Amino acid sequence: MRAQHRRVVAPGEWGPWINGGAWLQVEDAKVDLLYRQLPFVRQRAEQARAGIFSSHYQAGHPSGYHSFQLLAEIAVNQVLSDPTGVLDDLKGLAVPYPEALRSSIIDKFVWEANFQLEILDRTDLGTDPCYEMSALSRFISCVLQVLYARSRIWFLNEKRAMQSLLALGAEVGDLPQRLVHLSQLPEDAVAQARRLLTEVTEDAGGWS
Repeated sequence: MRAQHRRVVAPGEWGPWINGGAWLQVEDAKVDLLYRQLPFVRQRAEQARAGIFSSHYQAGHPSGYHSFQLLAEIAVNQVLSDPTGVLDDLKGLAVPYPEALRSSIIDKFVWEANFQLEILDRTDLGTDPCYEMSALSRFISCVLQVLYARSRIWFLNEKRAMQSLLALGAEVGDLPQRLVHLSQLPEDAVAQARRLLTEVTEDAGGWS
């Protein structure tokens, strides 16, 4: 196979979390190559396993970049070459899905989703569309994080996040349709969002 580069950047050019890499065209497939610094990855992976993570502004990631995503990469990657065994060693941090991390993700994003709705409650919906759209987008991102963690499915990226959740077998009922409707800023958006969050977080709600 031959790869044609579409864009190659230096280490660190995409910031400390994404680092850098290349966008490649390999025959008919688009392939992203990302650089990773092993000491940096190991430290964040060990923290994530213990339930400790941080969230950061990151270009290209509208919902931010969460440090546990480095552990998610380790969990789902398919090793092509690992002569020193370092990747196999790191995978031990990700299997099984750490319960401490699961609890931390759910706690953080349920709190943030509720906080975002409290602020929206103080907004006259329809008068500040830029803020309202951003706030609801953030709310939806929080809900997705909760669903991934509850299902013990690793979250890698916002792109096609709902499709990936469904493809991996999570039972989410009519949530995709309701989130699409919510994103259209209906007049009762906050009330709809509150009902949705309650269903997602209650133990008897039927979510896997």
